[in-house]
Amino acid sequence: MQSRPDSALTILLAIDSSALNSASDRALFALLMSQALDKNYIDVTSDSLIAPAAEYFAATDDSHHDMLAQYYLGRVKFNAGAYSQSLVAMFKAYDLAKAANNHLYAGLAARGISYIYNETFNGADELKFAEVSLKEFKLHGVQPYIDYAMLDVAKSNHNHKNYTESINLTKQIVDSAKQHSDIKLHNKALRLQAISNFGASNYDIALNLLTEYSEIAKLSTKDSVYLGLCHINLSHLDKGMSIINSISEEPDGNDDWLRYKLFLAKNDINNALISHENMFNTVNYQLSNRLSQELSSNIIHHYQSEKEKEEIRARNSKFILWTVVTLSCILFLVLSMIIIRYYKTQQSIIKRNITIATNYKELISLRESMYSSAQKSVASLIKTKFETLDYLCKVYYENPVDKVVNKKLSDSVTKLIDDFSSNKQIDSLERLVNEHCSDLIKNFRSDFPKLKDADYKLFLFSVLGFSNSTISIFLHEEKITAIYDRKRRLKDKIKLLTNDRSVYYLSFLS
Repeated sequence: MQSRPDSALTILLAIDSSALNSASDRALFALLMSQALDKNYIDVTSDSLIAPAAEYFAATDDSHHDMLAQYYLGRVKFNAGAYSQSLVAMFKAYDLAKAANNHLYAGLAARGISYIYNETFNGADELKFAEVSLKEFKLHGVQPYIDYAMLDVAKSNHNHKNYTESINLTKQIVDSAKQHSDIKLHNKALRLQAISNFGASNYDIALNLLTEYSEIAKLSTKDSVYLGLCHINLSHLDKGMSIINSISEEPDGNDDWLRYKLFLAKNDINNALISHENMFNTVNYQLSNRLSQELSSNIIHHYQSEKEKEEIRARNSKFILWTVVTLSCILFLVLSMIIIRYYKTQQSIIKRNITIATNYKELISLRESMYSSAQKSVASLIKTKFETLDYLCKVYYENPVDKVVNKKLSDSVTKLIDDFSSNKQIDSLERLVNEHCSDLIKNFRSDFPKLKDADYKLFLFSVLGFSNSTISIFLHEEKITAIYDRKRRLKDKIKLLTNDRSVYYLSFLS
């Protein structure tokens, strides 16, 4: 697109745009086609292609394509003579380019703005934005853009009647054009240098430069008028008349100025007045047409629209901010509740395990006084097995409010419970009880061969004297009522025995 725009246009023309299904593809195609047409110097005056693309990209976050679409929309509107709409689009493109630090398109948009002000006879703003364009192109750093932007500044100075500044700039441009072999730039600068000298009343210099220019380029009607005016101001009236005769077949309004000056120099007042009136009517029409564009109101409307957009964006940003804050607060509260609940659960577990540990200590003391010599052996064994537990209980009683100690104690108790409830430990305890209590567990299993494993454990723990709450922990029951229910059912089964062992068994479940 930049180096071979003609090839880019050929490729785009080969694409069937009706086959593009998505809105983004159609918008991008329209933008690229508009860009290619403009770069190939094909002046498009209808916005049917670029306007929908500009509208599409303006509604997206794609600021780069939005910038391009606004610029080429401004170019089309300029070609159509819709200067107010072109100016709004160019300003949008300029603002987007500046925001993106895109010096190339900031320079192009500023140049477009300068051209619009030139067409609407606003010399001061034309010069201002021509200088802005030159500044941006210098930052961009590509020489052809800089040279042509300098030419625009010289032209704007000429239009603003700063003829001396224009002459100085055109001299530099001519030298640069020769250095870079840019014939087009050279000719444009030479012509501008000539008419700026004419504006500065340097008629002889202007005549020489226009003559030089006529040898390398075709003179337009306006150029011929300047040439004729130089001759008239240098009293070459016959040459002035010959120039009038050479352009009489293709008048465009500019020749009225030359006719007026020539007839006035010849003291032909009637023809001079006719030419002056024609010239006045032409200028008046052009001025009226340009001033009807209402540039100021459109600019004001543009910035009011931008202000409204900024206010909407600000409101949306505040809404998003408050939404984030609210959600953060809710999340904080939820996390706090989870942490508090977890803490309470842990404290409950600690309290439960401490209670179990206390129960163990009481159990050990109780069994020492209850059992016969055989039972005392079991109690002694239990006491040995739970020496660590006994120590932990002592620590608890000595430090009842120390939360750190309680936590450590809880962890230790939990490990001992898991250890104690293992199948290996259960088998070991059953052997010990059988050894010291006349095969109590063995006989129980023989009399009740089809009980559940939990019932055998319940009976074993009851024989060892554990409380219901402790047994519920060992059997992993959440509620102690489950132990009462299981004991009740086990008692009902034991009562079905006819021998004396039923009474013996029931004594351990009381």
